[in-house]
Amino acid sequence: MDFYEKVLFLTKRKGVSINKMLTDLGLGKSSMADWKERRNIPSGEVVVKIAKYFSVTTDYLLGVEGIDAIDETEKPTTLDEKRSAILEIAGRLSEDDFEKLKSYADYLRQQQK
Repeated sequence: MDFYEKVLFLTKRKGVSINKMLTDLGLGKSSMADWKERRNIPSGEVVVKIAKYFSVTTDYLLGVEGIDAIDETEKPTTLDEKRSAILEIAGRLSEDDFEKLKSYADYLRQQQK
């Protein structure tokens, strides 16, 4: 997941619109489009603002850490949020690791029977 996709994911997770997030952070309305089209990231100062806004680390936004970098108070709590978090993690796995995850999920499903 690139920077743009992470910010998009976090806006959905927080339940805010992109426009509200941009306004709250004092960013231009074209910022998201710029990040998406150019596949670039904003300045370090803006990355820090975004990280604080969503209670994540800058490393998470920059791809150094996974979803576990989210502040404990902001971690998913509902089943739907937890499923979304797992899908976000699964989307970044290699094909081999994804198959391992799938096998483990199948194992857990069998244990419930």
